[in-house]
Amino acid sequence: MAQIMQSALRYHPGEWKHSNQVHYNSAERERANAERLRAETERMCKAVDAQTNHTRSDVENKFSARVRDIAFWKEELQRKIEENSAETDLLCEAKARLEEALRSTNFPHEVATSCLSYREGRMGIDLVHDDVEIQLRKEVEVIEGVQGMLQGSIDQCVEQIRSVIERGVSTSLFSKNLFMKNNLFVIGGEPITLVYRLYR
Repeated sequence: MAQIMQSALRYHPGEWKHSNQVHYNSAERERANAERLRAETERMCKAVDAQTNHTRSDVENKFSARVRDIAFWKEELQRKIEENSAETDLLCEAKARLEEALRSTNFPHEVATSCLSYREGRMGIDLVHDDVEIQLRKEVEVIEGVQGMLQGSIDQCVEQIRSVIERGVSTSLFSKNLFMKNNLFVIGGEPITLVYRLYR
C-alpha cells in the first residue's frame, strides 16, 4: 500500500507561477487575436453594408429613371397615336370632299360633251366650227383637267391615309411593347421593395 500512496510529483512555486504566466500570455494573445478579428469583421461588415446601400441606391435611382423614361415615352406615343387618329380623320374628310367635288363635275361634263355630240351630228351648212364649239371644247378640256387634278388629289389622300395608318400600326405595336415593359417594371419593382424591406 505504500507504493499505492506514493506521492505525486510536486512542483516548486516558481514553476507553478511560470506555467500560469505561460497560460495567461497564451490566453492574452488569443484574446487579442479574437478582438482584432472581431474588429476586422465589424469593419468589413460596415464596408459591405455601405457598399450594399450605395449599390441599392444606385439601382433604385436607375430604376426610377427608367420608369420615368417609360412613362415619358408612353405619353409621347399616346400623343402620336392621337395625332395620327386626328390626321386620319382629316384626310378621310378631305377625301370625301374631293370625291364629292369630282362627282359634281360629272353633270357639267355630260352636258358639255352632249352639246358637242349634238353639234357633231348636224349636217351640211349647220355643221359650223364657231365660237360656241370652241368654248364647249375648252369647257370639256377644263372639266377633264379639273377631274384629273381631283382624282390625283384623291389618290394622294388615299396614299397618305395608308401611310398614316401604317405609321399608326407601328406606333401601336411599339406602344404595346412599351406597355408590357412598363408592367414588367411595376411587377419587378414590387419584389425589389419586398427584398429591401426584408433586409432593412
